Amino acid sequence: MLLDENLERRGVAKTRKPQYRAITTGTPRYRTAPRWIYGLPCILPDASGRYPCKVNAIRTTDGSVYPIKTNTLSEYTGCDDCNGTPIYEGDIINKNRNYVRLVQYDERYGAYVTLCKSQRSNYSIDYLAKGDTLCRDIEVLGNLWQNPELLKQRCHTDYSLEEVYKD
Repeated sequence: MLLDENLERRGVAKTRKPQYRAITTGTPRYRTAPRWIYGLPCILPDASGRYPCKVNAIRTTDGSVYPIKTNTLSEYTGCDDCNGTPIYEGDIINKNRNYVRLVQYDERYGAYVTLCKSQRSNYSIDYLAKGDTLCRDIEVLGNLWQNPELLKQRCHTDYSLEEVYKD
């Protein structure tokens, strides 16, 4: 069976390459402070030379590998806010200047969603999709790790994002 040689190249060019971010551990050996690093997740051996079962580093596009705080690893949703800032999982956003929401991946729906608790203790969920009009009305305020005080901020309803995140 003959295949078109260009078929594989076209398929690869159209696929979305995953983008991740995490906060580095900030090693005293290299005198680096913790900072955001962007790339693809990978696994580094621990002090005993064994490989752990979870991602503990990020490889950047230039090939450098940085150890990370594993709980800060988050993936790019594919959407940008109204200012062109990429929206990542764990970001806290402001929708229409009056709804403060949390960006999460929901396995039940298989999509990135923004969460807000409604008055009947149900959740109001909006899907994030590239090119959707919802992304034009969103502004990134911060994230869970650097701006935890934003979780205490009240939504349009009587609930805080902290209560949403604990559920």
